[in-house]
Amino acid sequence: MVLKMEEGMRSLGKASLKELSPDDLVALDTYTAEVTGVKRIY
Repeated sequence: MVLKMEEGMRSLGKASLKELSPDDLVALDTYTAEVTGVKRIY
């Protein structure tokens, strides 16, 4: 799982997980979006 996270992070041009922000992430459902504060994918 960690390798997949690192691969996704690098595809966003980030060198560290610390560089990720909510703007880099999306939620797959409304509940997750509300809890995490990231936008929904749809």
